[in-house]
Amino acid sequence: MISTVDTLGGENMDIFIKKNSQLPIYEQIVEQVKYQISEGILEPGSSVPSIRALAKTLRISVITVQRAYDELVKEGFIETIPGKGSFISENCLVFFEEEMTKKLEYHLQSVIKIARRLDISIHHVHDLLDYFNQGEDIDEGD
Repeated sequence: MISTVDTLGGENMDIFIKKNSQLPIYEQIVEQVKYQISEGILEPGSSVPSIRALAKTLRISVITVQRAYDELVKEGFIETIPGKGSFISENCLVFFEEEMTKKLEYHLQSVIKIARRLDISIHHVHDLLDYFNQGEDIDEGD
């Protein structure tokens, strides 16, 4: 299910729900909100739909949306102000950068483990990183 949800500020938040996905629906919402923040589609301070409005638009349970919003609040991406609604956090870009740094560290640890298993020197790994860093056709989305 694909839905464009109008936020209170007149901005749109596109949410694409795949009911047959291995990823739970609440995680699909979380990941898509984070992606839209990282791409500048959702900007700090902009409003997001109410839990009930998003649930109704996506035709999913209010509990599912609540779980997604709770996760986004816990991770610092949105703030909920009682009586006013939910908004993209002013500090969300800092949290996003921290999250991406953690993912990078995880992947680099995996590279080091594989290199050690294959008896590849750290200098060769550095050379590979330099080589790929110089490539012009690196897909920035991965």
